[in-house]
Amino acid sequence: MLRSIIALALASGVILTGSNLSEDIKEPIRNMVWIEGTNPVAADTDWVISQENMYSGVSGNVGIGTTTPSAKLHSSGSGVSQLRLEDPNVRLWSFDVMGNGDFRITDETATLEVIRFKKGTADVEFTGNSIRKGGSTVYRTSGGTARGWIKAHPAYDCLDFVGEGATLDFDINDSENWQMSIQNGEVIIHHDLTVQGNKNFVQPHPIDPNKEIVYTSLEGGEAGTYCRGTAQLINGMAIVNLPEHFTLVTADKKLTVQLTPLGECKGLYVESKTTSRIIVKELGNGCSNIKFDYFIQGIRKGYENKPIIRNKQATNHKSL
Repeated sequence: MLRSIIALALASGVILTGSNLSEDIKEPIRNMVWIEGTNPVAADTDWVISQENMYSGVSGNVGIGTTTPSAKLHSSGSGVSQLRLEDPNVRLWSFDVMGNGDFRITDETATLEVIRFKKGTADVEFTGNSIRKGGSTVYRTSGGTARGWIKAHPAYDCLDFVGEGATLDFDINDSENWQMSIQNGEVIIHHDLTVQGNKNFVQPHPIDPNKEIVYTSLEGGEAGTYCRGTAQLINGMAIVNLPEHFTLVTADKKLTVQLTPLGECKGLYVESKTTSRIIVKELGNGCSNIKFDYFIQGIRKGYENKPIIRNKQATNHKSL
């Protein structure tokens, strides 16, 4: 009786459900095996129904749209989603191989492509909470060991850039020709810094905790260097040796010196000047022993001919 009902249902395309089976039929169905075609005798264990479960009884592969499945579940087709997962009350997701070979995951409810894996990029790996390229983690939400990663700040509306150890390097075009590095809190820029606003330094107000002090960098049309200090005349003359660091970075040309006497004298003048020393004398062959302040300005070596007015630069910003 049971086999005849099932065979008849299969032959006519009727789906067997609790609504079209009597109680004396339901219980045997819960522990039956699949019937091939319409032959009630040709039963096998390809598919087994056990209570509320249905499972494959074979150890091979299952193919959908292919007669030669090469995996436990092999879905083949073009122009349609290979897999869809849905909670009718919440969301519908689809997983498919696109016509160009990319693999895509789509939020069908919002009609939104959530993520795409580009074909031919075998060195990019999406695993857990990280993205790895060439064996190095380039994005990670938290934890583990990596050269660098990005994560959302837990308390503020911003992203945290985290580098390996105490160093975070920013590269362009994966050339390892670092454009900017952050080491132990110090920002290192390997090329020019161009800004349209001010370049400031800020420090807390030492008395009022609700205020801060802002100093702005001095601007000019040259890459200037300077050295300053206090020296003293001995019998109307002083030889002032300048720091080695000033000598190493300052060009020989366009050097200027300012002198401020700190006592009564006939006046001061610069007899000679180089990036390594200046010779100061008192006017009118004076022989006083007064102290004086000096302020020496030069131009950074290699930047003597930096253009001040130039053609407008095209902006080519790279977004994160």
